[in-house]
Amino acid sequence: MSPPFHRAVFLIALMLVALMLAGCAVDPEDPVEASDTAPDPVPERPQIIARDAPGLAVDDEVGPPVWEVGTAFGQHYYYGPDDTEGRHVTTVVVDDSGPSYFLAATDQRLAKEEAMWDLPLVGEFDKATLATTAFGAAWDWWFDFPLHDGKTWKKDLRLPDLFDGPSVLEVTFTVRYDPELDSNGQTLPGFHISGTTSENFLLFAYDYVPAIGWYDHFYWYDVFGDDPDQWLFHGMSMGVKTDWSGTYYIDEARKVIDYESIVYPDPIDLEMEPKPAATFNVSDEAAYLMGSVFSFAYLGHNSVVLVTPSDEARSYDATHTDFDPTLSRWPEGEHTDIDETAEAGTWRVVHIGAAVSQIARVELHEIIENSYDIAPSATR
Repeated sequence: MSPPFHRAVFLIALMLVALMLAGCAVDPEDPVEASDTAPDPVPERPQIIARDAPGLAVDDEVGPPVWEVGTAFGQHYYYGPDDTEGRHVTTVVVDDSGPSYFLAATDQRLAKEEAMWDLPLVGEFDKATLATTAFGAAWDWWFDFPLHDGKTWKKDLRLPDLFDGPSVLEVTFTVRYDPELDSNGQTLPGFHISGTTSENFLLFAYDYVPAIGWYDHFYWYDVFGDDPDQWLFHGMSMGVKTDWSGTYYIDEARKVIDYESIVYPDPIDLEMEPKPAATFNVSDEAAYLMGSVFSFAYLGHNSVVLVTPSDEARSYDATHTDFDPTLSRWPEGEHTDIDETAEAGTWRVVHIGAAVSQIARVELHEIIENSYDIAPSATR
C-alpha cells in the first residue's frame, strides 16, 4: 500500500531542507536513463493518448510548448520505490489568455491537495518557461528554453537550512538528446535532463518530450540514500489530449489551527510550554476539513483528542513501553491524515498524556471548494 499522500508530500518538502546534506553520485559523462528504473504503470488506470510525435533530430532546438484551453495531461505518480500502485490524475488547461497558462485539477482530491500544499502539478505556468510554484517557493529551474542537446544551465535553489536559516544550493542542469524515449508504450524523441549539485550528487532526473508538450518521466532522488536508483518521487506521463471537456476544481485552503504541545523532562531547554487545550472554528462555507494529527509518547501513553462541534470525541493515541538506555530505538509516534466533510462550528483540541516525553501536533485547514465547467470545443 502506498504511503498517505500528506506524509509523502511532507517528505518531499523535508527533502528541500536536506538537499545539501547527502546525495547519490553520478558520472556527468553518462546520460541519465531515468526510465530504466520506472515501475510498471498500473494496467487498469485510464490512459490518455499522446498527440502525434513531431520529428526531432539531434541538432534541433525546441522552444516552449503551446497549450490551449482543453489541453489535458494524464499523469501517474509514485511516492517511493515501495509504492507499487501509484496514483492517476488528469489536469487540464483552463485559461490561456495571459502570459501564463492555468492548469487545474479534474478531481476533488487533487484540488484539495493543491490548495493545501501548492503542488507543482497545477496552478499558473509561465508560457515562456513553464515556471510555476511549489511548496510556497519558486519552481523556475526545470526548463530553460530553447532546449538542445548538450545545453547546460545553473540555478541557485534557495533552501531552508535545518539549523541556520536560508541556504543556497547551486544545481547544474544538463540536456541530452534521446531519439527513442519510452513513453507509456510509445517511442518518442526528446531530451533527458539531469540536475546535479556542485558535489556531483544527482537530485533530479527528468525529460522533455515535444509530442507531450511537457515531461515524460520526472524523478526526485532520495538524498538520504547511497543507492543512485533510490528515488523519493516518480511522476510519469500517461499522455496528452486536446478538447477535453468536463468539470474542474480550484479550491482554497484556510488554516484553522496549528497546535503543538510538548511535555519533556526539561522543557526549558526546548523553550516551549505545554499547551493543554485549544479551540478553533470551521466556517459554514467550508466543504472539507483536511490536515493531520501527530501523537508521540516515550515511556508512557499520550492522547490527542479532537472534539467536534457535535461533541464527538476522537482520540489519537500513542503508547511506548520499551525502555532503551542507548536510545537506539526511538518511537516513531502515530501520524493520522485527516480528510473529511467539514462540520461547521467550534472544535476543541485536548492533550492528555502520562509519559516521560509527549508531543501533540495538530494542523488542519478548511477547504473551500469551487467547481467550474469546460464546454466541448464545438460550443466554446
